[in-house]
Amino acid sequence: MMQYDDLLSRAIARASKRGSIRQAALKIGVTDVHLSRLVRWRETQNFPSNELLFKIAELAGEDKIKSHFAIMAAKLKEPELSTVYERLAS
Repeated sequence: MMQYDDLLSRAIARASKRGSIRQAALKIGVTDVHLSRLVRWRETQNFPSNELLFKIAELAGEDKIKSHFAIMAAKLKEPELSTVYERLAS
């Protein structure tokens, strides 16, 4: 199952050989501070807009619809619904 953390990790890893958040942010078109908040979503509760999500998905080499489901799974506080969204992201 694709998870939101995996999507962000793949995007950052593909942005540079060292997995630089700064380089990934430049390729996505946001500041490195903003991308760091998205990576720390559990504490910040920040998620990308659909437009930004599609850029992240493209950088990660993932399908944008499946990526949307992965974010929905992370956003929801209901574990049963989150599991369903994670399956849809696969």
